[in-house]
Amino acid sequence: ELNSKNDLLIRLNSDMQNLLESTQIATVFLDDELRIKHFTPALMQLFPVRDSDHGRSIADIVSLLDYCSLQSDVEKVRTSGTVLERDVMLKDSDRSFAMRIRPYRTVSKDIEGVVVTFVDITERNRTEVALRESERRYREMIDALPAAVYTTDAEGRLTHFNPAAAELSGRTPQLGTDRWCISWKLYHTDGTAMPPSECPMAAALKDGRAIQGLEAIAERPDGKRIWCTTYPSVLRDAEGRIVGGINMLVDITARKAAEARQAFLSRELEHRTQNLLAVIGSIAKRSLEKGRTLDEAREVFTGRLQILSHANEMLTATSWQGASLRDLAQRGLAAFSGRYSIEGEPFMLNPDATQGFALVIHELCTNASKYGAFSVPDGQVSLRWSIKTAEGKPRFVFRWQENGGPPVSKPTRTSFGSRLLQDSIKGLDHPAKIDYARDGLVYSLDAPLAAMSADEHASPTSGGEATVLPT
Repeated sequence: ELNSKNDLLIRLNSDMQNLLESTQIATVFLDDELRIKHFTPALMQLFPVRDSDHGRSIADIVSLLDYCSLQSDVEKVRTSGTVLERDVMLKDSDRSFAMRIRPYRTVSKDIEGVVVTFVDITERNRTEVALRESERRYREMIDALPAAVYTTDAEGRLTHFNPAAAELSGRTPQLGTDRWCISWKLYHTDGTAMPPSECPMAAALKDGRAIQGLEAIAERPDGKRIWCTTYPSVLRDAEGRIVGGINMLVDITARKAAEARQAFLSRELEHRTQNLLAVIGSIAKRSLEKGRTLDEAREVFTGRLQILSHANEMLTATSWQGASLRDLAQRGLAAFSGRYSIEGEPFMLNPDATQGFALVIHELCTNASKYGAFSVPDGQVSLRWSIKTAEGKPRFVFRWQENGGPPVSKPTRTSFGSRLLQDSIKGLDHPAKIDYARDGLVYSLDAPLAAMSADEHASPTSGGEATVLPT
């Protein structure tokens, strides 16, 4: 029986020895005094230990580690009976280990020392560092993009967004809380509301595919709406499982405004062309009225056509937004330098009023040079305009007054020029007035400001009238 027990003990020792020698984990068994009892061959690959080091203090080996709390850690393990883990590094080296200290228990469950294992995690740490560096560069690249970019997890919860995304949305998106999109509100291109769960990113995650170039409208908390083209795509892991999504939003608000502007200008050009042709036709017909020779008619028609061309040049310079009344008047009076005065605050005429005033000022200058103030050396003309309020509404008042010319008498018949003066400017609620005062002709009008001003002018395409002269 004794021999049988001895054989069993030998086999157990042999098994233990084989186990220690076959394990690939560096392990050392320490007694209560931190002396080496056993160690695996793998420990010899990490530290300078030999078989003769049994009974040697572990302090000599630990000194090679950037770690100085072994004794206190062992005491914690022995006292608490729990396992303690730490990451440690070799001094003067980039090698690192996951160290685990666990209590050494006897068959009777008594603690007699500790077992310390070392697992080389150098490559793991390098991989983690490289991964963190790669992620950092990735985020820096995303953050540097001028387009709004954000990422989500597989459930659509926001995980990252770049500064451009915060700027576009007009808010700070909430990581882990916001789902699928970063904007305050979303709309379809027809203006109907788009629930977040139906946004392009949600559709991409649901269908597991990229969605390219879908347009949507994002509304900021301040109410401003941004047109966007969206490019959501799914992110997958090595096994092909969807782990999240990434979306890029390209702000196309300026492009949409340009397209709308282009469409407006096309409509405006068509409208203005029709108006211009109508005006030219009316001028041509009345310039060829009976009583004029062909040369006289050609001169009258050419003069009126040229002034209309000048007005259109001024409008073209402002993309048909309007023209300065002072500039228009000075151009019409350019041949009479020193013989006129202008008084009035800066005022922008709308396109229809610009064409009308150009014809009116030209007609007044023509009449004054033939029969009025400009027909004599000392004659003068004054132009004045102002804005007043009548019955709570703003009105535009214009006045042309001649002085120092020949005595004025009312004509015996109503000429085309007179009708042009009264009817060239549209939008008046009262006809323009022509006062044939003996000491000088006075032309005046009092009109709603909205009918004259470029700032108050409604788009001609929404109901503006052509300046068609009477026949």
